[in-house]
Order: sequence, then structure tokens, then C-alpha cells
Amino acid sequence: MAFETAYGAWRARVDSTTDAWRAFLDADDFGEAAESIEYYGWTAPAIGVFAHVLFRSGFTYLIEPGVMKGGEPFPSLLSAFVLNFVYTSFQTLLLLFFFFGTIGAIAGLIASNRSLDVTTFKVGGYLSVVFVPIFVVASVLALTISGSDVGIAAVSGGNVSQMAPKIMEVRMNIRSTQQMQIVRLLRISGWLLCALLLRPVLARHYDLGRIRSTIALLPTTVAFVVFTSMT
Repeated sequence: MAFETAYGAWRARVDSTTDAWRAFLDADDFGEAAESIEYYGWTAPAIGVFAHVLFRSGFTYLIEPGVMKGGEPFPSLLSAFVLNFVYTSFQTLLLLFFFFGTIGAIAGLIASNRSLDVTTFKVGGYLSVVFVPIFVVASVLALTISGSDVGIAAVSGGNVSQMAPKIMEVRMNIRSTQQMQIVRLLRISGWLLCALLLRPVLARHYDLGRIRSTIALLPTTVAFVVFTSMT
């Protein structure tokens, strides 16, 4: 009986999440999409963030010097990915919180009611899915990086003090490759697209016009574009 109750609750949650994404994607205009975001809970946005983190973790895992060495997987593949996933989760959640939170805070300061609408974070959960195809493409590009071009062979043997400078050098070489420059541009386009799609949300929930909602977006978006171009 307890199992059936738990299963029924889980099944209802899955159906609700599916309905939330279907309503969001099938909306004819932003008004309908906004209503679906307001009506459904946090599960669907949370799944969007999880998908972002998962695919970002896969990408960052593939460009690790230890993974790239010799073109072979890291010996402890599962544990290495889990550690990378945990680190990437904290990093991604922090970035998303600052991006959508700062934009919402600025919009609240500009708006007459001076409040932070949590719907901004809900929308952020949905919009974070924008990065999933970006990191899929980034992972494919990462697999085309030649170990010989970035000096992977140098990452072998020695103690920690000897290896650390070599690993840092390889990381810098990886970041300077043409593939990573393309990835950087894709990530920048992701933040710009999020800002573009977020503007109607600010206009609706903070009662801001086109100019003031754009002003609320600009500082944070520019900061993230600059930050992304440097990392």
C-alpha cells in the first residue's frame, strides 16, 4: 500500500512536470508561456537546471588534461565524472543565481513596487535549457582537440609540485585552441539569448516598458559576456 502511494505521488509529479514543459513549449505567445510558468511549480525549472549542469559537466570532463591524455578515458572514469559534476553544479548554480537574481534585483529597483519577483528564477530554470545544445556542440568540438597540440604528453610522472605547472600550462593551451574559442562564442550567444527571452518577463512582472526592461538587463548581460570571453 505504501509503495503504491509513493508510486502514485511520483507518477503525479512526473505528469505535472511533463504538462509544465508541454504548456511552456506549446504556448502561442509570451502571455500563455508566462501563465504556465506561474501556474506550475518548481520541478520543471529544476529539471531544466539539472539538464544544463549535466551537459556542462560532460563538456568540462572532456577537456580535463587527465581525460585527454593519450586520448584515453581517465582510469577512474565514474568517480572523476562525479567529482566534476559536483564542482560544475556549484559553479553553474552560482552563475545562474547571479545572472537571473541580479537582473531581477535591478528590475525591482527600477520598478515602482521595488520588489524581487521569484518568477524570474522560475523562468531562469526554463531558459537554462538553452545551454544544453550549446554544450552538446562544445563536447563534440572538445573531442577534436589534438593532445599533441596542447602538450598532453607533458602531463606524466613527477610529484605534485612538478605536475601542477604542467597541468596549468596544458589547461591554458586547451583554452587557447580554436575549438574553445568557438565554444566561448556559443556560450556568449547563450547568455545573450537568455537576456533576450527574459526581457518580456521583466516587462510583464515588473511593469516595465521596453527601455527600462532593457536597462535592467544590460549591466548583468554585459558583465557575463565579458566574463565568458575571458574564461
